[in-house]
Amino acid sequence: MRRPGVAILVWAALLGALAVVLWAVFEEVDYLSVLMPAFAVAGTALIALAGWRAARRAGERAFAPQAVPETSWPAVLAALALALVLLGLEVGTFLCLIGAGLFAFAVGGLAREWRAERRTR
Repeated sequence: MRRPGVAILVWAALLGALAVVLWAVFEEVDYLSVLMPAFAVAGTALIALAGWRAARRAGERAFAPQAVPETSWPAVLAALALALVLLGLEVGTFLCLIGAGLFAFAVGGLAREWRAERRTR
């Protein structure tokens, strides 16, 4: 990824559009509902700028692919999916279905990691 702050700047633009819509649509003057999204936009833009500057200082070597064998993102996704399923038991069925779908993706990723590990032995 050449420009790491682009996604955060897009998020800041979406928050800015939300702040403009809130300001234009609601007739009552509630400055808190306008200032909070504006603060979120400013904070997000500052984070994007800081990330962009840090990436420029780090140079291209920071974005070179590196092997980290201790981490397994599908395992993390499986844990989050199970947490969503358990939360869905309280909140609603839709969250159970979302968690089950994410768990299916996580099991696929774990199977892919397991096969890759077996190939290297």
